[in-house]
Amino acid sequence: MCVKNHWYVKRMETDQDHVHILLQYNPTDSITRIVSILKQHSTYLSWQQHSALLEHHYWKKHVLWSDSYFAASIGTVSQAVIERYI
Repeated sequence: MCVKNHWYVKRMETDQDHVHILLQYNPTDSITRIVSILKQHSTYLSWQQHSALLEHHYWKKHVLWSDSYFAASIGTVSQAVIERYI
């Protein structure tokens, strides 16, 4: 989805219950749309590739993500500081 939409993942790290992504994107793209697409596509691919495992944990709905997210732009700190945090 990133290639298709001309987004570039600069840095990414996962934890047990969340993901940090430093994403370069066109300023005309909506953050809400970006997050929605990333969540939808990753859920779809995860169910395509790991349905046998996931059906034991998510038996009612094919949902992997909560509705919430946090997004911030790089402003008061440098990209290097953000990359070290992630």
